[in-house]
Amino acid sequence: MNVKDLREQMARIATEARAKLNEVTAATEEGRAAEIEREFDAMMSEHDRIGKLVERHSKLDDIEARARDIDVSKRPVPQNAEGRGVDAGKQIAYREAFYEMIRNGGIEGLEPEVRQVLRGGAQKVEARIQTAGTTTAGGFTVPTELANFIDLAMKAFGPMYNEDICTTLNTTSGASFKIPTVDDTSVTARIGGVRDVAPAANVQLPFDGASVSRMLVIRADGAFNVRFGGAASDPVAVAPVASGQPAVFVATAQSTSVWVENPGVSASINVKWLLAGV
Repeated sequence: MNVKDLREQMARIATEARAKLNEVTAATEEGRAAEIEREFDAMMSEHDRIGKLVERHSKLDDIEARARDIDVSKRPVPQNAEGRGVDAGKQIAYREAFYEMIRNGGIEGLEPEVRQVLRGGAQKVEARIQTAGTTTAGGFTVPTELANFIDLAMKAFGPMYNEDICTTLNTTSGASFKIPTVDDTSVTARIGGVRDVAPAANVQLPFDGASVSRMLVIRADGAFNVRFGGAASDPVAVAPVASGQPAVFVATAQSTSVWVENPGVSASINVKWLLAGV
């Protein structure tokens, strides 16, 4: 395999490695991403191995070319000795050598004679770095790029575009989807009453969920017990969630009577209740 074929193989590996690396995105699973990275590293190792092989071949070609370039016609001829002519063969013009390099895509892989002609005929030229925006400095050859976003122009702007006060849902497609809702605006409520309950005392609340209201909210400034069905039924202990906070209990659709009891022994509690769905 010559140098040209090896370089083409390196180019193919680089293209495949780039495509493999582009497969890793933010949505790629961690296991798959690790597998892709291992495949990428293997491709780069093969690319480096071929690169070292190209370097060895190129160095050997240069050595062989210099060995063949020895001009035996310039060797001294001893006195009274017969000097033999040397057939220089077909001479390669610089123009032909230059065209050969263009067709080959570079100097690597060319015949040693062609490379020798190119080295001998090359002249120093003015070199400039291509500069975008300056036509005389290579700007004609710099392509115009396209932004990866679209600038939206709106004639009017309202709060519905403000994500700080509106809920924005980003979907993967334009398909319609349903949002479950709860509408309890037709339900009315009123304050049932306020009462102080002495220590170890209890009070029955006017609540019958089956006929009077659908919900009872009890709020007290201290811990209390709730009993259903009578003052002697098993209590449900209600306590504040934090110090200084009220204790709150909600009962729904109870068909029995509700009693509130003060479990304390020294201080009264203030009980308020709210009837909802009256």
